[in-house]
Amino acid sequence: MEFASLASTSAVCSFCRSSLVREGEQLRRIGESAELFDDHSPLQLGVRGSRQGVGFTLVGRLQYGYEGGTWNEWHALLEQSRAEQYKQDEQGEQAPRSAWLSEDNGAYVLAFDAPLPGDAPKDEAALDALRAGQRMLADGRAWDVASVQRARLIAAEGELPAAPRLDGEFTVVDLRNSVGEVATLDSQQRARIGWAVGRSVLLSELALSGLREGSEKALNGRSLQCPNCGTALTVTLQTTQSIACHNCQSVVDVSAGVGGDMAHYRQQGRPQREPAIPVGSSGNLSLGGASAVWQVVGFQERCDIPTDAEEDISFWREYLLFNRELGFAFLVNTTRAGAGSSR
Repeated sequence: MEFASLASTSAVCSFCRSSLVREGEQLRRIGESAELFDDHSPLQLGVRGSRQGVGFTLVGRLQYGYEGGTWNEWHALLEQSRAEQYKQDEQGEQAPRSAWLSEDNGAYVLAFDAPLPGDAPKDEAALDALRAGQRMLADGRAWDVASVQRARLIAAEGELPAAPRLDGEFTVVDLRNSVGEVATLDSQQRARIGWAVGRSVLLSELALSGLREGSEKALNGRSLQCPNCGTALTVTLQTTQSIACHNCQSVVDVSAGVGGDMAHYRQQGRPQREPAIPVGSSGNLSLGGASAVWQVVGFQERCDIPTDAEEDISFWREYLLFNRELGFAFLVNTTRAGAGSSR
């Protein structure tokens, strides 16, 4: 085992999957990590990049699971200049040696671990009491709670700044504030609450090299049969939770994997009109000021439920779009907010 950083106190053996803790010149085995779930991430160990003039290398990875799917936390080792190293050695000032590049369905956040603020929640019970949409104070600033999730570690690889928690679940709270910062509170380490602060980034902003070969391919098909009519279906995204049969219109639940006992239900009739943008087609679209090629991977037609029987029913259509680097977006077509409006 070779460690690229003094900041790495733990590592996972790529051969036997042993999870190891470094104690001086010795390594102690604390358990065994499971195999990584292939989520077709474009990232991998050894990828190099830079952010605001500071270079980094991805040296470790934690893969987590929660009710809505999976996400990755990539341990990024920061490059330090000789002047920074001298300042740390002579004056004892500690600059961040590593960061976390969080990856969730094509959305990325670059964050740094920091000491827990005095006004932040201090235990897991306090985290569990938080609710999405709630306003809270931490580090003297106001934050909006974006999500509260129970998560578990699926697998780990490479070098890590602390020993991973190999068993049990923990709570993760995502926060956002008015200046665009993203913060995370988590109870992964049993002895303390973790705190990290960063900002959302695009992969194109990080000048990455060494990405996985073929990572430009957004789709990776796997086949199954519709449990209702037997029609052959192809699931093209690894993160797909359900798929609609194009023959009998049954919606098939594939969140638990592909098998003969997959849950499904019949839809009540077909859409009033065929999608104006066929599923599977691609095109250029500018979102957030950046133009990119997006692929239509899903479609649904929805309607409201009037509280008064004399009110008209309003229908609208939603196209689910996917881009390998930008993640998912919805293109919404409605007459209530102007045709072709998007969010």
